[in-house]
Amino acid sequence: MIKRYIKNCLRRMKHLLSVVFVVCFSIVNSGVVMAAAGYNSGTPYLYPFYIPEDAQCSVPGTTEAIGVPNSFTEDQRIAQTFIVGFTKDQVEEMRVIVEKYKIGGVLILGNNGNSVFNSTLFSDLNSRSGVPLLVASDEEGGSVQRFKTEIGSFPSAHEMGAMTDTEVQAVGKQIGEGLAGRGVNVALAPVVDLSSDVSGEFGNSSVSRTFSTDPAVVARKAAAFASGLREAGVSPTFKHFPGLSKGKNTDNESSTIAFSEMTYDLKPYETL
Repeated sequence: MIKRYIKNCLRRMKHLLSVVFVVCFSIVNSGVVMAAAGYNSGTPYLYPFYIPEDAQCSVPGTTEAIGVPNSFTEDQRIAQTFIVGFTKDQVEEMRVIVEKYKIGGVLILGNNGNSVFNSTLFSDLNSRSGVPLLVASDEEGGSVQRFKTEIGSFPSAHEMGAMTDTEVQAVGKQIGEGLAGRGVNVALAPVVDLSSDVSGEFGNSSVSRTFSTDPAVVARKAAAFASGLREAGVSPTFKHFPGLSKGKNTDNESSTIAFSEMTYDLKPYETL
């Protein structure tokens, strides 16, 4: 099942890349045609893709991606941009996927019986990949913890909102140490969405999964939590999207939020 999903994603990514190439090629050719037709002489023709001769631009960096072997195929290089979720029942399938497609990372799914997800497993997956994997887990505290049984129960974001920044940082560090001990290097936390009375993406759990209705408080607590994770060697993820708590569950249906309604929700992200 995962293999079919990977193949579909690769096919779509290749199609997207081909479309991007065609668009870029068309833009370049449009500029050539305009110049050949004389539009680039005298008063510049205000064509959308016209670039003045004296235009200044920064020189792009030349740093290459670290650790990607030259032997990787096109499919494997594209798959490096994928993080693929799997459950405890899909471990053996994931071993094959990592070795064949060289995906960039894995995401732990499911809330029960996750003792199978440990440093031994992830060490094996890394050896099959040849490139260090991103190993991610939802570990916000409260109701969203993949490893509650394995590393302990921690306060929810709402509870942490009433704690000092130092205490929140300590919680983040404890969670990070628990994750790092199991081979997880990315925490899908903290949540930077604002608490909302609207029944949005989180439904009734919106309040428990968010620090506060105050953007300044959210930014401080999220920064403290993230600092604790980093101390333990785990990378934080500021999620989800500005205004998400006001929208419907976009996993099941589309949802549109006016930008004017998102201004307040953007503040924590701007601060961080």
